[in-house]
Amino acid sequence: MQGKFEEALGTYDEIVREYPQEMRAYLDMLDIAINDLRDAARAESISRMAVAALENPHARERVRNRQREGLGI
Repeated sequence: MQGKFEEALGTYDEIVREYPQEMRAYLDMLDIAINDLRDAARAESISRMAVAALENPHARERVRNRQREGLGI
């Protein structure tokens, strides 16, 4: 099953490379990293990548909040 989640993350990675302002893709990546893979380091990496790419401050904050909520921070 982990292979499917890794495959999904790869697909989302392609999406954010082509559409770096697509906040929904980052949120979905965080959900997979946190809920399915239980990988806090991966979630942190995704969050940092999103915050660096997203221009909208509201979108950056939503990503940060999703990470915090998912990790119980």
